[in-house]
Parts: sequence; structure tokens; C-alpha cells
Amino acid sequence: MDIDALIAKYLSGEITPEELNTLNEWRKLSPQNDLIFHQSEETWQLAYVQMPVINFNKEKTWSGIRKGISSKYSLPAMLRVAGIAASIALLLGWALNYFFTDNHPNTIAQQPQMITFFVPAGVNSQTILPDSTVVWLNSCSTISYPSFFDGDSRTIELIGEAFFDVTRDENKPFIIKSGNLKVNVLGTSFNFKHYEEDTHALLAVETGTVVLTTGSAASTTLIAGKYATIDNHTFKTKVFNTPQTGLATWRDYKMIFRDEPFSNILNELSRRYNVEFEIKGEEIKHYVYTATFDNMSLEDVLTLLKISSPIDYSMKNLSINTLNAYGKRKITIYQK
Repeated sequence: MDIDALIAKYLSGEITPEELNTLNEWRKLSPQNDLIFHQSEETWQLAYVQMPVINFNKEKTWSGIRKGISSKYSLPAMLRVAGIAASIALLLGWALNYFFTDNHPNTIAQQPQMITFFVPAGVNSQTILPDSTVVWLNSCSTISYPSFFDGDSRTIELIGEAFFDVTRDENKPFIIKSGNLKVNVLGTSFNFKHYEEDTHALLAVETGTVVLTTGSAASTTLIAGKYATIDNHTFKTKVFNTPQTGLATWRDYKMIFRDEPFSNILNELSRRYNVEFEIKGEEIKHYVYTATFDNMSLEDVLTLLKISSPIDYSMKNLSINTLNAYGKRKITIYQK
């Protein structure tokens, strides 16, 4: 049984019912098999570039991607492979777009095409925008941008967290739209975090100057060494000095929390480790933590939280979804 070939057929929509049954039986043999399948699926979604005039061997393409994912690797390793594949896919897509729009102007109209890129849980990934701006995206983040910037600004959309190293262009300000928040820069480096499920957004400036506009039309100017928190409901903004450790340590798989509500910490853990949390007791959500977790396992993080506060937890290693296949781990948090 060639599992790689079956996965390739499944992902390309060419699998037969009999082959699908075989694949599902293989997935049920062990949790590890099913985890490999899910990570393979996420990697394919990130790395599969679909262009209307290009034909390629899907099975051969998948085989090349699959070489980097093996049961001998741990889950974090597989997730990082997915992030690398995502970056390769974006660069390939940009190169293909450049080839067709610049070298074959009669084939595709000279209009920018919107590109949307999602980074799944447990992954952080790097990509380069058409103006050479470098972007590092954190887990569960979505960025949308045009294939080229043809107006008087470079406007993109972001939900999630990203670190930007923006190429300077005096004639085209770089603008990030994220819900009711807007960030405006010329050329600088900064970290921007805005997940809708969190209590607040965060903007930290490493170099240059950044202008933040909230839903109330109020604006705040931040210079290098400053960061701001923005309440996601009231848009109230507070400005602080950035700690020496910085606020974009997630790029090195480190998490730093400073006076952070427990609900936000669980949101971050859910995105980082691809797990689902259930909280028993509303008061637990309002506990506040200051902590640093440096490339630690989920179990170690939960153990430290348990030691430092009156909480405990239980974990179901793997839940069963409606397709009778393994899904996310579910963790219940309750008060001691």
C-alpha cells in the first residue's frame, strides 16, 4: 500500500471510494498516522499553487513536499516544515504572476490579483511582499495583499500577528487594515498583533515611526522602543516602553506574557499547539499572569501554570470528530 500515492490522490480530488476506505483505515491505525495526514493536508493547502495555464504532475509535486514530512519527526518539526512550504508556495506564486503579467501581457490583464495566505495553528512562516517588504506571520494569521501595488499606497489586510520589515517608499505609504484598526508607515520594522478573540491588540515598534488609527478615528504615533495595547472593544490605547527582550519572540518559539489575562494566554496556547480549551468557572478567565515560556512543550507550560495558580486541568489526548477520525486535543481547565 503506497500511502503517499493515496494522500496525493485524496488531496488532488482523484481518489476512488475504495482507495479512500484504505486511506481512512490507515489513519485509524494510530494517532500518529492521523496527525501525519492532517499536517500533510495543511502543507498541501499551503504549498499547492493553482495557475490556470499550468499543468503539472500532482502526485510528483506532492511526493516532493512529502519527503520533508515523516513519522520519524516530532509534531513541531512537521509544523515547521509546513511553514517552510508555505513560504515557498508564496514565492512561487509571486514569480509565476510576475512571469505572466510582465512577459505575457496579452495573456493576463494588467490588474493586481488579491493573494490571501493563512498560516495554520502551530506554524510561523516568512514571506516577501511585492515591494520587497519581509513579513513573518504567527500561527492562525491571515494576510491579504495585491500581486503588485499600483495605487498611491501599499495597502494590505491582516488578522492575527505579524512582524513587518517594511521597504521604505516616500511616495507610497504602507498601510495595514485589521478590523477597526489601521497602521500607517513609510519604512520601518514593527510587530502587530490583532486576534479578534483576544481582549486587546498590540503594536510594538522596533525601528522608525508608526501611526496607529483606531475605530474612534483617534490616532497614536509610536516611535522605536515603544509599544501600545489597544482594547478590542473600547479602542482605548495605552503606550509603554518596550522591554529589552522585545515583543516578537514568538518567531523563536518563545512566549512572553506580561500582566496578561488568562483567557488571552489560553488563546495563544490554542494557536501555538493546535488544541482546544474549555474553562470551568468564569473567574479563571480573569486571572493575570506574567511568565516566559521558551520553546516548551504544552504539558510543561500547563504544569507551570498549575503550580503558580489555583487551577488544574485534564486532557483528552485525541478527540473523535464526526468523520470518526482523530482531531484536536481537548483540555479542560478548572479551579482547584
